[in-house]
Order: sequence, then C-alpha cells, then structure tokens
Amino acid sequence: MASTRVIAVANQKGGVGKSTTVLCLASSFAGMGRRVLVVDLDQQANATRTLGARSEGVATTYDILTGTIRDASAAIQHTRVERIDVVPGDLALVGIEAEMAGMRCRETILVDAMERVVAEGGYDYVLIDCSPSLGIMTTNALVAAHEVVIPILYDGYSLDGLGKLMMLVDAIRSNKRLNPDLTVSGIVVCQREPRQNLTASFDAQLPDVAAGYGTGVYNSRIRRCVKVREAQVTDRLLAEYAPGCSTAQDYEALAREIDRGESA
Repeated sequence: MASTRVIAVANQKGGVGKSTTVLCLASSFAGMGRRVLVVDLDQQANATRTLGARSEGVATTYDILTGTIRDASAAIQHTRVERIDVVPGDLALVGIEAEMAGMRCRETILVDAMERVVAEGGYDYVLIDCSPSLGIMTTNALVAAHEVVIPILYDGYSLDGLGKLMMLVDAIRSNKRLNPDLTVSGIVVCQREPRQNLTASFDAQLPDVAAGYGTGVYNSRIRRCVKVREAQVTDRLLAEYAPGCSTAQDYEALAREIDRGESA
C-alpha cells in the first residue's frame, strides 16, 4: 500500500486562501494521477460545495467530531472530480466548539477516526481544510496531520496569525499524547501582486520570519488572478474554469514541489 501524506492547510486568519489552496492542490495532485481525500473542517463548507458533494442528510465532519461516527471512512463521498473524494463539512460546525468543550480526549477525535483511512493507504494525500480559528477543530486537524502548509497574504495580519498558529503547533508537538512528529512543511504566499510596493518589502523579510519559526517559504508564489473569484462564484474548480490562468499554473508548481517531498 502507498504511504498517505496527511496535510493540514491552516492559518488563524480568514480569507488567506486556505480553501482555494486545498482545492487547487487537490485538483493538481489528481491531475498527476494521485488519489486525494479532502477533509472539510471549514464551517462554510466551500470545498464540499465546489466538489459537488452533499452536506445535508449525509455523514459529515460534524458527525465525526461529535463522536456520532468513529470511522471517517463511513463519511467519505466520491465527488464529480476523478481521483478526489471528500469528507464533507456543513453549517453545523458553527457551534462545534461549545459542543466539544466537555468531551474527553477531544483533541484526538479526528486522528482516531482517520486511523483506518490512513492505514489502508488508499489515498496519496489527505488534505484538511481548516477553519479560520485556532480552536478545537484546528487542533484536531493538527493532531491528525503529518505536516502543515500555511497560506498567508502580504500583510501584517497574516504574520500575526502565523505567530499564533506556530504557538499552537509547538504546543501540540510538545505533548507526546498529541503529535510530537508534526512538521511545518512551509509557508505559501497567496494573492501575490508583484507590482505593489509592499511586495518587495515582504519578499525581503519573509524568509527570515519563516526561519525564525523553523520553516521556509515555498518557491511557488501564488499570483492574484480575477479568475479565482469567478470560479468561486460558479462553484467550479479553478483548473476547470481557467486552467491556463496564472494562479492555476502557480498551484500546479506548488503541487509539484510538495509531491517531490520538498519542504520549503
């Protein structure tokens, strides 16, 4: 059986491109012949909707996190995209933090549920789309993951969110019961606009910032493109809507970096 890589795509800040990164990586990996499972932990369930999966009347990540389903394989749906399956998210995740507050071993619910899926090796990649918070859902994602990819924008808020996320990563790694082997594969810059004055400043300082956290910045920088928003409006993958656009090309390059096992 092939070894499955479990990657959490996480950042505390919303709007940095987590779901876009998950979907574009999934479609790029699928285009390379890889089998991909997307685990949707975002309350908005954008990845679920874009992949054409159902979230009503079916098992979702909400059912996994609340313990209704203990084996994630029972919630896996095939999608309309060849080689991509999904464990769907739904709006019920909005109140999950309060529901899980009194649960025992609540940090390890997802990793326990994913044990069979990962052990069977039916997927080359499991991509976890994290919520824009550092609460119990993101904690579950990081405990279940082998590695973390962190999308950021060129702004101070993203860097602030990076610092807080790294504090959570360190806390999880320092707890032998959780995930001491968790690695941060790298930071990926999203919505890059080369002609902006701020871009050159961030390009200069970001490698040092990343190194301070023990990681690096992926060579593939994701350029801003209006086609991304247009694809989102039509609930289509960017690779379907505008396969030749700059953002799609950049994500394909990023997928090749990750697939080669190259940390940033």
